[in-house]
Amino acid sequence: MRRPSKPVLVPAIAGTGFEICFGSPLVGQIYEQVYRELLMFMIEDPGTVKRATCLLWASHDLERIADRATKVAERAVSNTTSPVREPRSLRSILSSSESTHSPFR
Repeated sequence: MRRPSKPVLVPAIAGTGFEICFGSPLVGQIYEQVYRELLMFMIEDPGTVKRATCLLWASHDLERIADRATKVAERAVSNTTSPVREPRSLRSILSSSESTHSPFR
């Protein structure tokens, strides 16, 4: 007989998710540091503007990837640690929306 694997995975997913969530501010700080340093390079030597701009875009993209990874990790932690709710039936959703004044009626 197979046993459900979710209880085994919950601590691993939640732990990894928390680590990712706590690492996100560090990525933001690194991005700000890189941004300041590259601006200083561009001010000191205008010949570096094109290369520094490419590096700025690359660091910006990496920060966005980290933000999205954080959102995925937050959702994974939420899904694995929150209690499971039974889905509502369409009939109960429609009947509850009829009691309120819906503009779609």
